[in-house]
Amino acid sequence: MPLSGAGPLNTAYADLQLRRTADDRIVESEDISNIVVFHDQDFNTVPIRQAFDFASCFGKLHMVHRGLDDIGHDKFLEIRTWPVSWHNDVSYELQPPRTTFLFVINVPEARDILLANQVKAYERLSPAFRQ
Repeated sequence: MPLSGAGPLNTAYADLQLRRTADDRIVESEDISNIVVFHDQDFNTVPIRQAFDFASCFGKLHMVHRGLDDIGHDKFLEIRTWPVSWHNDVSYELQPPRTTFLFVINVPEARDILLANQVKAYERLSPAFRQ
């Protein structure tokens, strides 16, 4: 059940373990907005293959690689230690992915995770700047 007051960019759900819920209603939900938050997930306690299997319910997986040796599942969950990082979800492609999964294992104490809607940012640009 969605939480109320989740904000203009996102829908938030509580009391639902995604890896145990192979439910087409989640995959096809019209209620899903730009960002969907599922609190208190336990993906960090399951084999990576199981997490990939769940994510595959939403379509073909697109791996984000950070370097030449960052290939395959072995490096996928390698701990990143830098405090600032930027990632975009291949929105430059003609058909960008419908869904992106971000799993945060250690939420920063200040809870300072920034999420942005690139579609809205583009729409707010002047027509001249868009060209």
